[in-house]
Amino acid sequence: MRRRRRKRRRRKTKNSRIQKNRNVERRNGTAG
Repeated sequence: MRRRRRKRRRRKTKNSRIQKNRNVERRNGTAG
């Protein structure tokens, strides 16, 4: 019995990247 997995690709927007960077800044206390 073989199962096929579907790969889901999320489209990244500039906005989400900026938000991620802000979160990292909060964690590390540094930019990026």
